[in-house]
Formats: sequence, C-alpha cells, structure tokens
Amino acid sequence: FGALRCRRSLKLLADFTHRMDGRFEIVLRGRPALSEFPDFHAFVEAEPYLSFRGPYRNPEDMAAIYQDVHFSWAIDFFEEGQNSEWLLPNRLYEGCRFGAVPISMGHTETGRFLSQQDIGILLPKATPEALETALGTMEERRFGRLKARVLARNPRTWSYDRSDCSALVEKLRLLTAVREPLATAALA
Repeated sequence: FGALRCRRSLKLLADFTHRMDGRFEIVLRGRPALSEFPDFHAFVEAEPYLSFRGPYRNPEDMAAIYQDVHFSWAIDFFEEGQNSEWLLPNRLYEGCRFGAVPISMGHTETGRFLSQQDIGILLPKATPEALETALGTMEERRFGRLKARVLARNPRTWSYDRSDCSALVEKLRLLTAVREPLATAALA
C-alpha cells in the first residue's frame, strides 16, 4: 500500500504467489510510480494472484483496506543500500495500527524495530524461497498469535495525537531559538 515504486518487491511477490500456487494473494493499493513501472498495469493484470485496487484516501479508508489483508509488506528496495536500509515505511505504522502483521528484512532498521517490538515476520533474505519458508506453513492459530502480538502494542506506537504534534513543534521552536552570542574569546 502507498507509493508503489519497488519493481523488485513486485516481482518477488509475484514469484512467491506462483510458488504457493495461489494460496496467497497480493493486494496492491495506492499510486504506482509509472516512471519506475512503465508496464505496471499490464504486469499486474497478467499475474493471476496479484490485484491492484487503486488509490485510497488517508485516513478515511485506512481501517477498511488494512483489515482486508493479513500481512503488510514493510520491505522496500527502491533505494537499496541507502534509504531502504534505514527507513520505517508508513505502511508499517498504518498496517500495525489496524492489525496487519508486518513482513520485513531482519538486517534493516524496520527489522530491528520489529524485533524490539517482538512482532512481525523477519526474513533473512528477500527471495520467494525465504517467503515460502516463513509463510508456507502458516495456519490460522499461528497467524492469530502473530496478529494478537501486533494488536497488543500500545496504539500510540503507531499514531500521534494533537498533544504529540504540539510537543514536537515546541521542541523545534526551542532548537531554533536565537541564543545569546558567546563572549569574544582571545586567541594566543
């Protein structure tokens, strides 16, 4: 969900669904970056287990779209080795807020965050085989436990209210406040 721009993720997920013979369906929502996917719509239409359900309104549609899925893909290779290694994607917060179990790479900042929270599924590498190992034997009870762990987190982990925003603005104001200049020091 969100800005769909990672060609590698799309291919990996399509390959995984084929390996699993359709036991898993990939639901895409948001806005595809057609500069990165000139063939996005044709690719998705040709894949039997992928569906693109278009853009959504944030925050109005969030509960409905995330409650319609089991897992949230929190992996991004768009800027692999750079931003992709240390980002915490919006879909991580959005999905967890509504109980979607996040999937991430263990060696990224997202993976470290999930490990600290003791939630989600961490992959050792991004391959259809690793996904099959992690999800292939998934059954309802195990999924229920994974989801319960996500839902057990403090909801404030995933979203902020007006008081949080006011506190941030005040912190920023204090950081930018003009400080009195230091007394001139003599150098020898």
